Amino acid sequence: MIETLILTYSDIFNLDMKMQDVMKIVEDVYQAHGLGDYVLPPKVALHPKENSFFHSMPGYLPKMGAIGIKWVSGYPENRRKTLPTIIGTIIINDPETGLPLAIMDGTWITNMRTGAVTGVGAKYLAKKDSEVIGIIGAGVQGRCNLLALNESLKIRKVKVYDISKESMKRYAEEMEKKLGLDIEIVERTEDAVKDSDVVVTTTSGTSEQLVDTKWLKPGVFGAPVEGEPVWDRRTPYVVDKFIVDNWEQCTHGGQFYSEIVKGNLTREKVYAELGEVVAGKKRGRESNEERIILWARGMGTLDIAIALEVYRRASSRNLGFRVKFSQ
Repeated sequence: MIETLILTYSDIFNLDMKMQDVMKIVEDVYQAHGLGDYVLPPKVALHPKENSFFHSMPGYLPKMGAIGIKWVSGYPENRRKTLPTIIGTIIINDPETGLPLAIMDGTWITNMRTGAVTGVGAKYLAKKDSEVIGIIGAGVQGRCNLLALNESLKIRKVKVYDISKESMKRYAEEMEKKLGLDIEIVERTEDAVKDSDVVVTTTSGTSEQLVDTKWLKPGVFGAPVEGEPVWDRRTPYVVDKFIVDNWEQCTHGGQFYSEIVKGNLTREKVYAELGEVVAGKKRGRESNEERIILWARGMGTLDIAIALEVYRRASSRNLGFRVKFSQ
């Protein structure tokens, strides 16, 4: 009888994996992508309600022995019900037999890997002396992205903006205590962007433009995390290097998808995929004056690779419980 490991959010959280652990896996996955050692079909999307989504995200990393799928939903209105806005479930399988090794909550993995992508991006694309961070969106991703950036950079100051003053206050208090950083609450998105060495947007439920390219200082590294189009539509064409995580994924939705549909944004106008930079096939930052943007649409291979490590650690510590799905 075949047994499958079931892991809850609490099981995964109690493994005490650090952001630096997740970033190492994320960097390895981008390396694999840069070397062509991956299979990543486009996401399949469902939209049962306005401003909501379900994404099916399969992936396979042959050399890592990681194969599986994430089924994730996004419901921005859940915050009014005190429910998570992003909810995911991940299944990983044995690539040799196809047997299901584990079914686990995908919320922690989704949150951490999304932040880790920005952190890895900053390692290769931000100025080495970047010290001022602008964060728009004081939610879970505002926190995870700052955690990851703090691993890659020596941060002096953080400016945070959110439509909710209470959310900004909680964010500042929590992250100052957690990371020992100087966090300033600002009144406008422009204040968060101007004079920042790194700009990260992690909003949800709005398509209002929040970032104007004329606010971006020379040498900035920008990371639009959300799927809604809150960055200036001119961004890909006016910055020095516009980089994506995976072009095929970008052609199916997200931040600058409307520009692709219109035929304005083509693969030729994208400097590189991040994996090409990590694998050394393309140069990352080449001067302190370059304005570089990373549009990371999200890759199932990241979730699957992290989930495999979670499975291994949980198995070694006898966390979770096992069920017999197959004969």
